[in-house]
Amino acid sequence: MLLRILLCLLQDGDRENADEVITIYTPNKQSTLKVRAVPLPTEVTRLLESHTELLKALDKHLHSKAGQQNEEQINKKAEDFPSDNMNGNQTVLTERTLRAIQTLKEKLKDAFATAGNEWKGTENQIWSVGPRRCGPNILLNRVPAYDRPSLWQTLHGSDPRLAYDSSFVNGFQLATLAGPLCEEPLMGVCFIVEDWMLADKSQLEQISARYSTLSIS
Repeated sequence: MLLRILLCLLQDGDRENADEVITIYTPNKQSTLKVRAVPLPTEVTRLLESHTELLKALDKHLHSKAGQQNEEQINKKAEDFPSDNMNGNQTVLTERTLRAIQTLKEKLKDAFATAGNEWKGTENQIWSVGPRRCGPNILLNRVPAYDRPSLWQTLHGSDPRLAYDSSFVNGFQLATLAGPLCEEPLMGVCFIVEDWMLADKSQLEQISARYSTLSIS
């Protein structure tokens, strides 16, 4: 479902509607979503594009604990970070790599701040980058009261929406990997999730009797 939302946003060629918020319900009526698509600042796109190997290393480190066997294997180590190693099932980053990650975050912070007030603080709202979790597009979390860890942190928390978080990320990865034009990868697009509302407990109980899972990718 999220994949269809994102592709619909991209197919809207009307400049006047380029910043329009799209509201849609998942087929099982469990979630209400509000999403819009905007161009990324040029410098942000450049930074993401030039740090793909570092973003791969960060993603592998953060997701190694979860043991996500069904995700695309990204086992090749970047030549720029040859001393990273494995500790059991967990990827251990070297101090050099950790410093490089922090430097990238600071550069993104500066690039967002330079782009205007509407972008300030965005580096801490990054949900994911894509395609392949290392590309020059961003999924942004601006959902009220959804205290989800950003790109730079391990996913944790007690919010019930976290159970469906991977569906958002997977839909975003698919949409950025094969966009609406000739199924080519996207570049420089920011998908902003403005709101994500789950049905209340009584509604969920009624819904669960009819639907077994939520599919939003």
